[in-house]
Amino acid sequence: MTVDVIALRQERGDHLAAMQTIIDKAEAAHRDVTAAELAEYDTHKAALVSLDNRIARAEDFEREKLGLARPVDGPDAGPRGKGPLFIDRASGRALRGLLPSEKLADHAERAGPRFDLADFGHALRAAVTGDWSPLRPEIRDTLREGVNTGGGFLVPDELSRLVIDLARAQSVVFQAGAITIPMTSDTLTIARLTADPVAAWVGENATIPDAEPTFGAGTLVARKLGILCKASNEVLDDAVNLGDIIVNSMASAAALELDRAVLYGITQPDSTGIRDFTGVGEVSMGTNGAALDDFSEPMDALQKIAAANGPVDNLVAVMHPRSWAALGKLEDSTGQPLRPPAAWERVRQLVSTQVPVTLTQGSSNVASDIIIGSWPEVMVAIRSALRIEISREAGAAFSDDQTWFRCILRAHWTLAHPGFFVRIVGVL
Repeated sequence: MTVDVIALRQERGDHLAAMQTIIDKAEAAHRDVTAAELAEYDTHKAALVSLDNRIARAEDFEREKLGLARPVDGPDAGPRGKGPLFIDRASGRALRGLLPSEKLADHAERAGPRFDLADFGHALRAAVTGDWSPLRPEIRDTLREGVNTGGGFLVPDELSRLVIDLARAQSVVFQAGAITIPMTSDTLTIARLTADPVAAWVGENATIPDAEPTFGAGTLVARKLGILCKASNEVLDDAVNLGDIIVNSMASAAALELDRAVLYGITQPDSTGIRDFTGVGEVSMGTNGAALDDFSEPMDALQKIAAANGPVDNLVAVMHPRSWAALGKLEDSTGQPLRPPAAWERVRQLVSTQVPVTLTQGSSNVASDIIIGSWPEVMVAIRSALRIEISREAGAAFSDDQTWFRCILRAHWTLAHPGFFVRIVGVL
């Protein structure tokens, strides 16, 4: 924070102190404030209003220099919804982050008829067979316009959002609480807390210590996720529900890969996942790993989150089914189920096969992780434009009498506060 902002805040404190002195003086004399004192009080109060405006503008300028998409307060500050609001510096548009319970389809401007997933399934099949009769008349022409002579299918934005919402609903990362940020361009810069601010008591007229910068810029660049589905032309001709199956299979594939990427990152292009994010804490099961035999390591993980000033409630642990079952099978010395500590009982447990059981820990190559944290700190930016392409000639489709469906989704992710996450590594 600049010295200018610090000076403004100190000046604000001086006015507050002067106002308090006027009140204290009157109370000590057991009387009401005089007219002169009231006028002086009002002068200080007006100065406070002016200083608050100047401080707000100065802080906005600081954020602009950092190039951050910044949270904006107030219920009417932007698009409706309950999630955090950001400003995209590139476009100047307000972006409302969506909670897991909210849908892209419910928080976007609509133009034209309303679609549902059944329409998408019918449209995919119709784009191949040319039979558009199963679609409702009011949307038939709209969707038919999206088919080009090269076999591509331009998906309306509303249908794109429906498929993305279907993928989000099946994703463990979003079930855990990750925030969705709809991207309006290929890049988005948001704020990340890199260190907690430091407070200090100071004497009168003393300088407030200037701490290290506590905010950094996290730039999200949309990464391309491709999904390929193949279907025989005979099945396309005969199976009326094949379009629905393709839509659901694409959404499921996208959900699984988003989970894996957000948890463990990708290499092409390189993007770090939660497990290896700088600042995420770690609890080890030992040099060569070990099986869970009590709740010591999970409690150590909770301690690390609390020590980083993180929340102790509403935490979620994501783990492989093997680890989840092991925790549920723990027994005490009498062979009875081991009662977990109250703090761990409050942690919601989610399972995902995208957490591997083939990790290396010393001499072991069958280790796994448990990733615990405050998942609203995970921000996943998604481009709402989904591209579906259809071809009977790509690759071996023509010779094999098939139709290929290719789906392109673009997304990226980051952690707003890495210290609110801990990974337990080496779980056997």
